[in-house]
Amino acid sequence: MQLKNNLRCGDLLLQYDNPWNSGLSNWFNLPWIAAYWGITNYQEKYFGKKADTASDHVMTYIDDAHIVNAKPLTIKWSIIDDLATAKIKVFRPNFYNFTEADAALMIKTFSTPSTYIDSNGKSQTYTLIGSDYDWEQCIDILLAGQLGKPCQESYELIGGDKSHMVCSTSAATFFEKFRQLKNGPYPPVFSKIKPEMFIGSFNNMYKETFYGQAIVDSFQRSGKVAVEEVTPAHFANSNFFDDSFVLVGQNF
Repeated sequence: MQLKNNLRCGDLLLQYDNPWNSGLSNWFNLPWIAAYWGITNYQEKYFGKKADTASDHVMTYIDDAHIVNAKPLTIKWSIIDDLATAKIKVFRPNFYNFTEADAALMIKTFSTPSTYIDSNGKSQTYTLIGSDYDWEQCIDILLAGQLGKPCQESYELIGGDKSHMVCSTSAATFFEKFRQLKNGPYPPVFSKIKPEMFIGSFNNMYKETFYGQAIVDSFQRSGKVAVEEVTPAHFANSNFFDDSFVLVGQNF
């Protein structure tokens, strides 16, 4: 699939560039290799060995000049030409068709300061594009996964800043923010769960996942997958939840 001229607003671009392939000759590859291993290992424990868990990064496509790319050190707009050599799978939402007017709204929303209430109860301003990448949330997710605590309420081991995001949080925020702005044209993504995908075999394809019962229990308590819980693999494996996203192509 050629990415240019084949994407729609709302498409999620999952990247599958394994840093191991770059080798260990350059010392600066080591942090990326460690992060890749941590994220993909966690996702494999979450969804199981037969699921699609090899992506460690997701970007949200709005148009060719506005692709939300939440990557260290800063969340920025990327353009389609930036992805010429990246290995990408495209997952498309099947619950809503975003229009050009919707795209313009989200470009403005992500580029304009908004307010939020911080942990101290104070009002703060925040603009997604140009904000810092959320290292603390990334480390929280990795630590929570290795400690056997996969669910959102565990992501407070270090305590991330809610005004900052990682890649998958920014992708989930795109759909939730638009849903709020348009007064709910679709339900929250991942608002349903298929327990049998996590705690039993399903058509002999998936065995029970490492975190299966904890994930189901957390969902039943909260009734949702929290934005902070979403990983790149959630979009590739929405068949574990509500089948919100479908693979429409890849370039490798």
